[in-house]
Amino acid sequence: AKLPIRPENTGGPSMRLGAPFVAFALAFVALSAAANDFDISTLQGDPNSVSVSGISAGGYMAVQYHVSHSLSVIGAGVIAAGPYYCAADNLVTALGACMKYPDLISVPTLHQITLNTASTGFIDNTKGLSGDKVWLFSGKDDKTVHPGVVDKLYEFYQGFVMEDNIEFVRNFSAAHAMITNNFGNKCDYHGSPYINNCDFDAAESILTHIYGNMLPHGTQEEGNLYEFDQSKYIWALFKKLPSAVGMDSKGFIYVPEKCKTSVCKVHMVFHGCDQAKEVIGNVFAMHAGYNKWAETNDMIIVYPQSQSNLLNPHGCFDWWGYAGTNYASSSGVQLSTFHQIIGDVLKD
Repeated sequence: AKLPIRPENTGGPSMRLGAPFVAFALAFVALSAAANDFDISTLQGDPNSVSVSGISAGGYMAVQYHVSHSLSVIGAGVIAAGPYYCAADNLVTALGACMKYPDLISVPTLHQITLNTASTGFIDNTKGLSGDKVWLFSGKDDKTVHPGVVDKLYEFYQGFVMEDNIEFVRNFSAAHAMITNNFGNKCDYHGSPYINNCDFDAAESILTHIYGNMLPHGTQEEGNLYEFDQSKYIWALFKKLPSAVGMDSKGFIYVPEKCKTSVCKVHMVFHGCDQAKEVIGNVFAMHAGYNKWAETNDMIIVYPQSQSNLLNPHGCFDWWGYAGTNYASSSGVQLSTFHQIIGDVLKD
């Protein structure tokens, strides 16, 4: 059996990370550093080191990628998102249960859907999740995604992942944002660009949980952030108009100098709604906090980019079905695109 058919949808959900920029002296980083496309096929990513993370809609996408490709992923970090297939291909469910009313989420039902889907081959065998590392975060002051939704994600992962491999951080009075220790709005601020300084380095915590102890961070180099041609990995039908399926024609990739010629770990990061290139340029890619750790720990950081359309006005990654009924399976247009991108980054 395939994933359930979705009802008619008339618009995108408002898992909003949008609204005007705040006037707090945010430096909008110039796009010139990523002016020329980088050929990601020249890289030598370690196929045994692939992991993902994301915030909000990007957190939902990280879960979808992790579950659908668990045999080739070693871990996931998720900020402010819920369980796999939570929206069940339904806008109303996405806006309600999966953001505001966690008591409506049935984790046993989602477990069974996951097992059933794996049995068809549309996603990897769930045994691939067992030994993975999972890191979760929920801010106590998150008014966009109810903390109880992340509790449901924790419960979902408990059904497939060894308990000792799950870390759940939920002791910060943080709003809905990517959490850093040196950039962004105040920790409890609700607003763009949805990067908040809570004196806590979420990127460090995610990467350390997944990969183990790391060397002290270095200094990110703006010149090591590149654009790459994302459209070449999208289904042929949409290569000329990737926005039709919620994708930008370009993505970002951070490549430390050493990783241009050596084997390096690969981590893919999914931004939230209204955090894409079309809205805030490369601010998320430069300030989410991952790049400084990549410099000293031999990591390539991939930042796929979504794009808005009529069904997805806030440029979210697809976690409710606007790009097709198979959005949560490995055959979905976005998930298959990300899988091909990672495949090209890995060494032959």
